[in-house]
Amino acid sequence: MNTMIIGLGRQGMRYYQALDELGVELTCIVDINPDVAREGLPDFPADRISDNAEKMLKKYKIDMAIISTNAAARLQIVKYCIEAGVKRIYCEKPMATNLADADEMIRITNEAECILSINHLRRWSPNHLQLKKLLQDGIIGKIEHFYFQSGSVGLGNVGTHVIDNMRFYSESEVDCVIGFLDQTGTPNPRGAQYKDPGGWGMMMLKDGTRAFIDTCEDTGVAHVFEIVGTYGRVVIEEMNSNWAIYARSEKDRELPLTRYTAPLEKIPMFKPILWDVKEFTKVGLKELIFENKTSCSGIYGLRALEAIIAFHVSHKHKGEKISLPLNKKFYSLDVPWP
Repeated sequence: MNTMIIGLGRQGMRYYQALDELGVELTCIVDINPDVAREGLPDFPADRISDNAEKMLKKYKIDMAIISTNAAARLQIVKYCIEAGVKRIYCEKPMATNLADADEMIRITNEAECILSINHLRRWSPNHLQLKKLLQDGIIGKIEHFYFQSGSVGLGNVGTHVIDNMRFYSESEVDCVIGFLDQTGTPNPRGAQYKDPGGWGMMMLKDGTRAFIDTCEDTGVAHVFEIVGTYGRVVIEEMNSNWAIYARSEKDRELPLTRYTAPLEKIPMFKPILWDVKEFTKVGLKELIFENKTSCSGIYGLRALEAIIAFHVSHKHKGEKISLPLNKKFYSLDVPWP
């Protein structure tokens, strides 16, 4: 399979390593700084590294393209890929800086019968897949509440992951958003041209699940994700591999919910593997390459992006409740995140 990486930054290097470990030969690389890429990969053929994606797609018959550029560039690259007949695209998130671009990416890949996979990597994490099975088996009862807090990570950068994770567990879409952007104005570590403020607010999912999120810039602590059900809770500190389930005993589940002081027992669970972006991404690549399918399609990427855009819209309207799906008039609202 002829494969190319477009964007050889930090995440692009993870893709390079993942392909090598999967035994998939990399055909060519595109990066805005080809000389830097050549220096970083001295054993890779220098003539197969370029700053021109369109040229390389015409020169080589590419079967799969991996897009890890900044978000604003992705639609045009997808267009180049479709014109060149690429049938598999693995794209970083957030998939675009606005919903119009995301919608167009989905439209043209669908029309070309090209699989568009968005790297919301928790969908390939063994930890989250095992936990979802336990939740479906009722280990804490029905999911009623999600909570996520992390310091200084940006709504676009990590918020899209969080919302997709909530959609993954609930299998429900976001119904409405009330949100606010953080006004601290912390410079984006990836460059002044990028703006991805933190924020906070609440969401209601269409199945009635409540969700709360806080990525404000006045804390510097690794994230915590909590899932609360009728009879218990799951607490996840992913960066530290601390996962725990607490729930009422079967006997205590017969008590009224108003007996909230009923003890929660720590439930034995699987041993979580360490957080590893490359390893989880590799599972997603393996699925696309060897099974010709994806667990996170373009529409999943758009739905996560749509909720983040709704935070921006709600903030602009002083915390007004914003219903989803968003009105098409908001599709042009552009947020220049990385």
